[in-house]
Amino acid sequence: MVTKLRSCLQVVLVYVIVVTGLMTSNDTSLNVYFDIVTPDLSSSQEDNVTLQCQVLGITLDSDIKVAEYTIFFHQLNQWQTLAQISQGSDHVTSKDGTLFLTRGSTGTALDPTSFIQLTWRRSDFDIADDYRCDVTYYTSDSRESQKVFSKILSREDIFKNLKESPVKTVMGVEKANCDSVLKSKDIVFQKTLTEIITSFNSSIQELVDETKQLARTNSELIEYLATTKDEKLSQALTLLENSSLELASLKDMMQEKLQRHTVQDVTELEEKLRRQEILIQEMNETLQLNSFNGTTLEASVVGSGEVSWPKGTYALLKPNTGCPTNAKKSWLWKEGYRKYHTESSGNEDKYSDDIHLALPVKVIDSSKHFVYLSFCAKDSNYGSSSHWPIGSYCINRVGRHCPAGFKSGGFRINEEKNYYSGTVGGFLLETGPNFYLRFCCRADGSPTTPIILPNGSPFYLSKFGNLCQEVYGMTSTEEYIFLDTDDSNNEDMAFPPHPEGFANNGFQMWMCYYKPN
Repeated sequence: MVTKLRSCLQVVLVYVIVVTGLMTSNDTSLNVYFDIVTPDLSSSQEDNVTLQCQVLGITLDSDIKVAEYTIFFHQLNQWQTLAQISQGSDHVTSKDGTLFLTRGSTGTALDPTSFIQLTWRRSDFDIADDYRCDVTYYTSDSRESQKVFSKILSREDIFKNLKESPVKTVMGVEKANCDSVLKSKDIVFQKTLTEIITSFNSSIQELVDETKQLARTNSELIEYLATTKDEKLSQALTLLENSSLELASLKDMMQEKLQRHTVQDVTELEEKLRRQEILIQEMNETLQLNSFNGTTLEASVVGSGEVSWPKGTYALLKPNTGCPTNAKKSWLWKEGYRKYHTESSGNEDKYSDDIHLALPVKVIDSSKHFVYLSFCAKDSNYGSSSHWPIGSYCINRVGRHCPAGFKSGGFRINEEKNYYSGTVGGFLLETGPNFYLRFCCRADGSPTTPIILPNGSPFYLSKFGNLCQEVYGMTSTEEYIFLDTDDSNNEDMAFPPHPEGFANNGFQMWMCYYKPN
């Protein structure tokens, strides 16, 4: 299977891992091929990765007959079905909409050339999991007595060879190219008159896109105003007024800079600005429609309660005051922690002096060093109808997918190999001797534009970029934590997008702590 690099910031998984199978039957003569195929970097086929399972060495005359192929993935301490094909049917089922499946020759039964083939349209961080292929078969003289042969591919072995992959050299060259492209933007205003006008047009288009995003959040503002006090409507109107003032300021600046250009160019830019003003006016009219003869929307809504946490499955770092309050009583936070065994020799674990994480954070036990991270997790979609607002921040991922609007990434944290590794307790985010701290991140809005979240008690968001995301009614403080990971054969690794921080012979992450005003 072939994959090609499409951008300088994409991490491409390139590996070939063949792991010894586990027999669950007494027949050891079954030869099963279960492998993730190596991409060919010199080719230019589609960017995908294929997982294939097939019984080798049998013919139509063989006593062994294959009845079924099933591929599982390992999550939350149990095997879950990902794909399956059975004899007597060409029907193929998949538990993941991001995958597609193919199979070999078919008929009324699985013939010797049959196989199950599972393909990802794009190779990314989410492919990294443990997989198991089960082959159900029987012999010609005893069809009723079926047996199962299992073979496993381990994600630990996948990541073991990732650092030595030839792709890293290719990515290094592309990264350098990207740096040169970014530097070239510094001289955009030294070019011709046409290029300068094009640059202004691009700036206006960005302003158009930001205003459209503001319009999309109008429905969220209406819902929020229906469940909060009168002062919240005043805050929203103030924000709208500030946006109008900023737009007027931008218009004045653009007109001043464009005086040296032609009348036609100025007219085109003014038309774009006029459309922005129309969008702002429509938002203002929408807010006014939600008042009743001078009475605020809040006054017309009785007993609506507080803002609830958004829909989806996710987790937040737990503060020392406990999990955040939740207006919806149809679900409760699930609590858990991860105990990291950090470097024992010359340990340099540290964190912010005024950190607000749930205790304990750093523990020394018989010269062994440990760091605790506690979580509040929502593991179902029930109990909330609102989506996460646009902005610039990260949350912890629970399950295989992020809530709508986020992209997946994270860190691989290499724990101390001597003595014993860290442990988990409560809600299980992840298992294994090397911990994968996975995140859901987004950067589709400005961090200085406040978002609406429950503001009745403290909580954490992970910092994405240079600033903490502003939240209505909350004051934010930047905090950090550093884990001194294993010094021997360290395998720390970062997978963008991820919160502000690094994982390279040590793990550091920046967080944003919020408390009510």
